[in-house]
Amino acid sequence: MVTSRVTNYIDSSVLLRALLGESPAAANWINNALASGDTLVSATLLDTEVRRVVHNKRLQGMATPTDALVNQWLSSVVQVKLSEKIMSDATRIKSVVGTLDALHVATAMTLRNDNPVVVTHDAQMATAAKVVRLKVIDPVTDDPNRAPVA
Repeated sequence: MVTSRVTNYIDSSVLLRALLGESPAAANWINNALASGDTLVSATLLDTEVRRVVHNKRLQGMATPTDALVNQWLSSVVQVKLSEKIMSDATRIKSVVGTLDALHVATAMTLRNDNPVVVTHDAQMATAAKVVRLKVIDPVTDDPNRAPVA
C-alpha cells in the first residue's frame, strides 16, 4: 500500500515531455510532487514507452537525455506489473482509448484505495480515466498546441 500524501498515476505523455525538455511545467510539477513526498506510480509499460521514444529520437539523430538521466527519472516512479486482471479490465473500459492508455487506466484503477490522481496530457486517456471515475490533472500547461486536458 502506498502511504504518501498523494498517489499520482503518471503516464508517458507527461514524463516524456519533462524528460525531453519539452515542458518545463511538467518537469516542475514532477519535481514538486516528489519534493512534497507524493508518490508517482505507473504501469511497467512506462519503462518501455519512455526508453523506446528516447531510442527512436537517437536513431533519428535528435538530442536526447543521457541513459543515466532516463534511469534517474524512471527510478522515481513506482512501477506496477501488468496482471491478467489489469489486461482484462483494460478491455472493458467504456471509452474510446488506445491499448496502452487503456492499460494505464486499468492499472490506475488498481490503486483506488489510495485515491490516485491520473496525471496525463493525453486527451483520450484523460476521458477514459474520468469514465471510470478517477481524478485527472494535466500539468503540461505550456503546450502551445492545446490547453490542458483535465
